Amino acid sequence: MGAILTLLRHPRPRVAEGICYGRTDCAADADHEQELLDELLAARPPQRVLASPAQRCRGLAERLCARWQLPCEIEPRLELDAWARQPVDYAPGGGESLREMDARVRGWAHEAAVARRDVLAISHGGVMRLLTAWSRGAPLAAVLNIPAPGFGQLLRFPLEGFAAP
Repeated sequence: MGAILTLLRHPRPRVAEGICYGRTDCAADADHEQELLDELLAARPPQRVLASPAQRCRGLAERLCARWQLPCEIEPRLELDAWARQPVDYAPGGGESLREMDARVRGWAHEAAVARRDVLAISHGGVMRLLTAWSRGAPLAAVLNIPAPGFGQLLRFPLEGFAAP
């Protein structure tokens, strides 16, 4: 079996119910982060851990890496916010369009695939939706119809599927 890319949506953010936190760098809910930490530590560790720079992703990654004695790689290309629900080429508030985000995430996934090492990436729902669409061979616009995974949800993909840029 080839290398596996495991994507984990960050823990539930510590914000009031119904608040759109978007690009706000809010912390993760400590109890949910601990639940995920315990669950992940019980599984086979990956060979590499990457995380979005957002503290709701980075905090869990740093704790895991400390226990697994792995370097924690902060990967800015894993960032995503609310604009992922917008049309493919719309870039609200000076952010990036879905098409631009797709190019960024594809570049990252290709580099991860070429390395041929199991990877755990703690990221955001939009990144996970993009990679799900790509793994299905769906057009970019299909991302808008893929539900965002729940907080703390894991998705696994064979990395060789992302080897072509």
